[in-house]
Amino acid sequence: MYNEIKKIEKIFVINLKSRPDRKLRMQQLLSSLFDALDMKIKVTFFPAIDARNITKNYLKTRGFRLFENWVIPKGAKIPYYKRGLFTREWAHALNYLYKRGFLKGEIACALSHYFVWKKIKKEKIKRALILEDDSACKTSLKLFIKRLESSFRTLKKKEPDWDFLYLCSVKAMPDRYSLTHNLVAPSYSYCLAAYVLVERGVNKLLNANMQKNIVPVDEFIPALYCQHPRKDIDKLFGTCERLRAFAVEPNLLYQCEAGKDGDIETSEIYRQSK
Repeated sequence: MYNEIKKIEKIFVINLKSRPDRKLRMQQLLSSLFDALDMKIKVTFFPAIDARNITKNYLKTRGFRLFENWVIPKGAKIPYYKRGLFTREWAHALNYLYKRGFLKGEIACALSHYFVWKKIKKEKIKRALILEDDSACKTSLKLFIKRLESSFRTLKKKEPDWDFLYLCSVKAMPDRYSLTHNLVAPSYSYCLAAYVLVERGVNKLLNANMQKNIVPVDEFIPALYCQHPRKDIDKLFGTCERLRAFAVEPNLLYQCEAGKDGDIETSEIYRQSK
């Protein structure tokens, strides 16, 4: 009945070892999902990189490098392609983000996703669902399944070469276009709490070599499927093979611990001099 959902070969849940409470909640959510589907999908709880382990030595010994121009000096203008791209709320948030420096949690999050992508490639998985451990279902499981299957079928029919599907996203700019009223081609968006990747998309992500110019992963993904609003980041990744990305509308999942109290937001700023 759910022929497209059945093509998900494995679910990866990115989980901090220090958060067994989240692991338990995700196990309960997935168990309920499998009961509703009347089928099981392989699940791997992937150990997230702990922000407390992010040091200069950790990055250097593993060959990781941060994008050296990520931080915009105070008083300097952000190199946007043009002004007026964002609402006042988003403009304020991005101004703060781009001038405060990397959080250790942002670096750890980006590397956690990167290692999951490498795992997917190594295991030659053709379709995977990636979840962060604070994701939660926004609808009933019955409706979640119905909408997810419908999204997959629409992509199969209208965009058979799709690479990436947001199940949860926060829009900073208007969508590029709509496939249906429930499926869109997003523009610059945030949130990787839940998404689906196919084999071709994994290869595109890894070939972009984010690990050599690390930016927050929420910034990296849009830079591969649309023109990033920052000229320097667009130049950095804009020549990479384009990711064919789409998003369900409205979101199927959400982050239950997003915002100022999340693990990323409460982590320390990374001091490159240390």
